[in-house]
Amino acid sequence: MTRVIFIKMVLIIVTMLIGSGNMMITNAQDFKLTGQIRHRTEWNDKDFSDNTASFGFSLLRSRINLKFSKEKSYAFVQVQDSRVFGSEINTLSDGSADALDFHQAYYSVADIFTEGLSVKVGRFEVAYGNERIMGAVGWHNIARSFDGVTFSYKAEQYKADLFYLKEVELSAVDDIGDQDVRGVWVETSFAKPTRLDLYVINQRLAPGDVLDRNTIGVYSKGKYDIGSFSLSQEVDLAIQSGTNGGNSVNASLIGVRVKFAANETTYKFWGGIGYDQVSGDDSTTSDDEAFNTLYATNHKYYGYMDYFLNVPVHSRGAGLRDLILSAGFKPADKVSVKVDYHIMSSSQEVKGQSSFGTEIDVTATYGYRKDLRIVAGISTFSPGDLFKNWKGEDSSSWGYLMTIYNF
Repeated sequence: MTRVIFIKMVLIIVTMLIGSGNMMITNAQDFKLTGQIRHRTEWNDKDFSDNTASFGFSLLRSRINLKFSKEKSYAFVQVQDSRVFGSEINTLSDGSADALDFHQAYYSVADIFTEGLSVKVGRFEVAYGNERIMGAVGWHNIARSFDGVTFSYKAEQYKADLFYLKEVELSAVDDIGDQDVRGVWVETSFAKPTRLDLYVINQRLAPGDVLDRNTIGVYSKGKYDIGSFSLSQEVDLAIQSGTNGGNSVNASLIGVRVKFAANETTYKFWGGIGYDQVSGDDSTTSDDEAFNTLYATNHKYYGYMDYFLNVPVHSRGAGLRDLILSAGFKPADKVSVKVDYHIMSSSQEVKGQSSFGTEIDVTATYGYRKDLRIVAGISTFSPGDLFKNWKGEDSSSWGYLMTIYNF
């Protein structure tokens, strides 16, 4: 309750600032107020059993963004409320807002010590590359943010970030321990139009024999025009080493996406193919070969039904292979439709079986206005041998309708 009262006081102060005109804000450009209200209603029949009934629920995420700029620095505060419709037990007396929080609150200073070097300190979202390793998970009703500090150096053809993030503080959660994330992420554009990123990330959970894992990787992205057509590519390569639970880590990830688009046709058709391989643990060795996707936005990659949000946990350490076929087009102005077909299996066989199953995702997006976007989707999953043993033998399905209003 104390936290809720404090955040409400902040919002009241902001309202007073806006209402007072220039009495407290000397320059209107120094202050910017924006926000977003996102509603999503989901229909869920994902349990692989025809004997249980499907159910529906609605999610609401509301954000107010405040940005104060001054010369070569700025402060950013994002207040966020995340809720399920009807989660408060009384419409008159329950105003607890359990998921009301500062999703982001940080300051940034540019050209500190030297030109091109900036620092960001506080609580903020962390998203690098295509978010396959470090992502904000924007689909989630809360999304991910970290407490920490980032130093960034930007030159003409590259940008380098050095970050230190505190995931868990020992004094806050005694039975878990200190968990830190630190790393370097370098984004280069020496070979335009190809982008090439290099990164090294270390996770350490004290004491050090619990987790001390290194992730080293390369990310490439490029779009190449061929007359009235275009060819796009994304490639991810990563390896993991170090220790986890006293075992040596020896894991890898491969991700390849290729897209071919007819840009100048009436309906702007495009097609693509991709392949992901996340290594699984070989039970015949003492090493840990199961690649951990760290803080990825896995909703983007391994099927929208989110059976593999947390790899290797959701693949039970067996890894994941995913062959993806995609296609899309624009049937009307401001409307786009795409279809993804996933063929999923484990990287390591489990009792002679490896098939997770197949998933089909259909998504339609309508940019109704500049400030309002409508997204709808429907998906179905046909289980393979592994999922039949783990979850059930019937097909599952899921759908949603989402509206996003920006102000």
